[in-house]
Amino acid sequence: RGSDLRIGIVLHGARGCVWLTRRILWALMHAGNAISCFMLRQMEYDADSYEAKVAGSDTFESTASQLRVLSVASQQAYEDVRQSWTNNRLPENLPLLVDLKCAGLSQEIRHKIAGAGAAEKTGWFDTHPCDSDRVKAVQRLGEPGVLRIDSPARGLFADFGRVSRGVTLHQYENHFELKFTEANLMNTEEIVSENA
Repeated sequence: RGSDLRIGIVLHGARGCVWLTRRILWALMHAGNAISCFMLRQMEYDADSYEAKVAGSDTFESTASQLRVLSVASQQAYEDVRQSWTNNRLPENLPLLVDLKCAGLSQEIRHKIAGAGAAEKTGWFDTHPCDSDRVKAVQRLGEPGVLRIDSPARGLFADFGRVSRGVTLHQYENHFELKFTEANLMNTEEIVSENA
């Protein structure tokens, strides 16, 4: 401020260039982020196309809807795990717990979940497209699918209960980082009835 006017003009010019460079870098950063998110959404559409090729386009919508319901049921199941762990008890079968929570969801909650899914819109910086966009993309494919099985997927496993228990123990040890023994594991239905 106290320098010569000529030096001040050069310094203000330099400040202007720095400001302009920052604006350009800011725009490039957002453009790069938008392009990256666009590419991630395309990867999701590609994965959805393979699901449609296996199970069929007509099955995709019900699967997407069911995944939203299972997500809410999983949150409730994890809350039950948290509550039961305060008494040093854990349900021995997390997939069964999620299934029981899913079966216990009221129609009102299911309608709210469906309404929330229908109201979503995909934004520029979303890494995943919203469910309605995904369903529309899969419907346009019109894939018949190669698997036509109406029975539950647990029938694809020789011993689904043993696999579920193994997954449950892995989840407790590696994701929840719990220190437990066999004595802490309790019957899942018993824990659900107590928490209810």
